[in-house]
Amino acid sequence: MQIASRSAAPGWLVLLAGPPPELRLLAKHVESHEIRIVRTAGHFFLKATELDTLTDPRAVEWAAAALLEELDFAARLRLGSTYPVRCGGAIAVQADGSWDQQALDAAVINVKFYVRPLPGDGLSLEQILAVTRLRPHLHRAVTAFGQGSSVRSLRQTLKEIELDIGGPAEEWVGARGWFPRGYGPRLHRTVGNSPPNLTPSVGDDEPMSPLAVSAFLRDLLERVITHRLSNESHLKGVICADPNDR
Repeated sequence: MQIASRSAAPGWLVLLAGPPPELRLLAKHVESHEIRIVRTAGHFFLKATELDTLTDPRAVEWAAAALLEELDFAARLRLGSTYPVRCGGAIAVQADGSWDQQALDAAVINVKFYVRPLPGDGLSLEQILAVTRLRPHLHRAVTAFGQGSSVRSLRQTLKEIELDIGGPAEEWVGARGWFPRGYGPRLHRTVGNSPPNLTPSVGDDEPMSPLAVSAFLRDLLERVITHRLSNESHLKGVICADPNDR
């Protein structure tokens, strides 16, 4: 396994994904001993002493997602703005300051895969507003999704989607062939069974990462909103970009 030597303190570093200007500004204001955002090897990372008490990288990722969500709320108060930043993979830094370069490379690839704009022919803001103004549960789902990628926010997103469609998401999307089999149960095991303030339990069936759950729910929200645009008469005046593809 390839090891790269870096000048980093031992413990966990969690890769951050977001626009570089926002990450630089956030890093400028988050630099305490307990929590800080550092830049090394060309990437931004979240470093927090509370993460170093954990041993499983997936648990670290979920704890970091909750912490980053709290930082985002604080930034809204302190700086009057919000930062579209998400947590990526957790990288273990050894006592000599080295880490597994392959693990970092894999984390970077995952960020590029999951954190990307919707297709150019996807939903417009007008279409999203047209649906969410008429469907309260989808409005609350979009609001919860925008708060971050903590277990609590993503669980609330899923709950509101299921209230809108009137049943388990797995059955609804399975009937339409939208996602591979098994996504629904794994999603529920990840965000549906743990207490609001805790990370998903880690066992034989590893939970999905915050990035993976966020990407899944984002895609699901887009598809449900597009379905509403295509199939409800009072919304058909707002033209759907590609109704036959949903």
